Amino acid sequence: MRVQLSIESASATKELASRIATEVHAGDLLLLDGPLGAGKTFFTQALLKALGVDAEVTSPTFVMVKSYTGRIPINHIDAYRLLEGGNAAAFLDDL
Repeated sequence: MRVQLSIESASATKELASRIATEVHAGDLLLLDGPLGAGKTFFTQALLKALGVDAEVTSPTFVMVKSYTGRIPINHIDAYRLLEGGNAAAFLDDL
């Protein structure tokens, strides 16, 4: 399922992340796509906090995977790539 959202505030982002945390299951994939500063890492931080993760979530400038334990064990993957005419779904396939 693909959902496109535009969220207007930090508090709305935290609320959405908390709601999604009650619905995610092991093996689910959330692909966050947006420009630098759009709030992808902020959303991920709120989501992991709602899942009971106490570790700090940071946004690196390269591909990196961090594993966290909580109600559901989670792998947080950050990947940055400049795309010319491409799309994020195709980039995900390349990973």
